[in-house]
Amino acid sequence: MYKGLILILVLASGCTSQIKKGTIGEALYFDHTFTMTENEEDYFRFEKMGFFTRRKPVMHPGPLACRFLYFKPTDYPFRQYLEWCYTPDYKAMVALKESKGEVAESYHGLGFKTEGNIAQIFQFLENKFKDYGTFTFHKNFEWEKSSTEVLPGWDYIATKKPIINGINLFVVKYDKLPKKFLNVKPVEPNTNTTDKIIATIVDLNDEEYGRISDFSLVPFSKGSISNDKGFHIININSFKDFKDPLKQKKRAQKAVVLRFKDHKKFIELAKPDYKFKAYGQTFYGIKTPKDAWEIWATDSDAFVRENPNQ
Repeated sequence: MYKGLILILVLASGCTSQIKKGTIGEALYFDHTFTMTENEEDYFRFEKMGFFTRRKPVMHPGPLACRFLYFKPTDYPFRQYLEWCYTPDYKAMVALKESKGEVAESYHGLGFKTEGNIAQIFQFLENKFKDYGTFTFHKNFEWEKSSTEVLPGWDYIATKKPIINGINLFVVKYDKLPKKFLNVKPVEPNTNTTDKIIATIVDLNDEEYGRISDFSLVPFSKGSISNDKGFHIININSFKDFKDPLKQKKRAQKAVVLRFKDHKKFIELAKPDYKFKAYGQTFYGIKTPKDAWEIWATDSDAFVRENPNQ
């Protein structure tokens, strides 16, 4: 679970003003968002919709079989991805983890990547979220072979108690991939021309929304937490025209919004289930299971910048 965007460090009142430009904030980027699923077909359907896919999953304890949709925008520092985590019985997996005293997975998650000083970031977040049990650990890429040796993998910062109910927030720092992993078929562009995750839409109260702002080190202005590379965490309560299209979604993370480069190709290949207009733009929707975030696509993030409620 993990790529993205240089974050703004001129923070709103009450946010992380003690962190100065050039240190922690510039090192933290949006990386990826995940959703759980109890049906592998929820992911396999994307094979026929113009997305680059891989059937072979990345395995995690749980067990979780994780598969990805990739995006590599030219106006973003890193590749981003959507992650589908398959488990045959989500409730049983959570119960097992809780019985072992482990952190139970939330149904959704937002991951932020760093190439900076992860120890400094951990120190800041541990102090900021004292009541949530902030912790850090290293996980090997080949964790199934060895979990005791420190081998190439990634460092991870998370909390034992969810900062946001239903959405895991975490930070990752990746080691360089060993050569054996580089022999995998390279990620190809999506033929439906989607190239960027521009937003995720959440339904949170002001206090919860402020906690995401503090954790991601990005200030928010009313309805969106937006960095300077065009990724936005949008509060649906300030984007009320999105409420009706997402009324069937009951969890806190409602949707992700993709950008496409070619309208005709996207329609032809992705074959969206519906479309609607809001904030001067046309959005195309791909239906997903009721507990997963919906997938929308449009041609730009202008709808965030021009929303009169901002």
